[in-house]
Amino acid sequence: MAKVSSQMQLAFTVIITFIFLPLFFSQFLVTADQMYTSSCKPFSCGTFTNLKYPFWNVNTQPSYCGHPQFKLECQKGHLIIEINSQKFYILSINQSSQLLRISREDFYDIDPNHKKYCPKDYINVDVDSHFFNYTSNNENYTALYECGHLLQHLILEISDGFVCRKKDMMQAVYVVSNSKLSDFVTMNCKNRITIPGIKNTSTNSSDVVMGFLNKGFEVRWSGVGEEKCRACMRSGATCGFDRSKIEVTCLFKRSATAKGLSYTTFYVNIEV
Repeated sequence: MAKVSSQMQLAFTVIITFIFLPLFFSQFLVTADQMYTSSCKPFSCGTFTNLKYPFWNVNTQPSYCGHPQFKLECQKGHLIIEINSQKFYILSINQSSQLLRISREDFYDIDPNHKKYCPKDYINVDVDSHFFNYTSNNENYTALYECGHLLQHLILEISDGFVCRKKDMMQAVYVVSNSKLSDFVTMNCKNRITIPGIKNTSTNSSDVVMGFLNKGFEVRWSGVGEEKCRACMRSGATCGFDRSKIEVTCLFKRSATAKGLSYTTFYVNIEV
């Protein structure tokens, strides 16, 4: 009698397993599916909308949603990208032409009434040439720090510049086009930073700093698997990045009907 009872208990366990185990796994797969499909959807930050690969939002998305070099941080409606350990505000994005207009964080005035601190290290602007290239709309400027007396004959060649705080003192910073930099050797400036800026087309020298601070400079990005990503999108997939293989990957949503449940998203590579 005990043997029959044991067999019945085993049979009951097998039946319960076959009934509920698939439901358990299907529910798990749905959760995974929702996680993948929702997390890599285009995102917004402030006035920026519909942002997608190669960009990804470090605040809200997993790293596989975008290229490692295109991690964006959204701070109070402003987008920040880090390039070669330097932080830049993104001023505009054109994803179809792959153009960014950016300004280094320590030069861009979000609040014109806020007095910025002078740089701790006077390091030139540097972008990663593997992924970013300057456009022909830029020219190079130099910001001059801790300078001597500004000679009268140079006043017409330079704007009033801007000021930054060093410890408890404010100091003037002069912005000069590199084509005229040799004229300012006599000022014996102790420090300088070279930075690109949008070409100044104005005859008013005071517009130089306004363009330098507020217009930033342009870079065009490449090297993020553009062709493969386009192939992904043509197949109805979303572009992602497989960090283990260091390549673009396609994120597909595989649908299957099983009591109205959808199964997991999975990675598929497409050759182009």
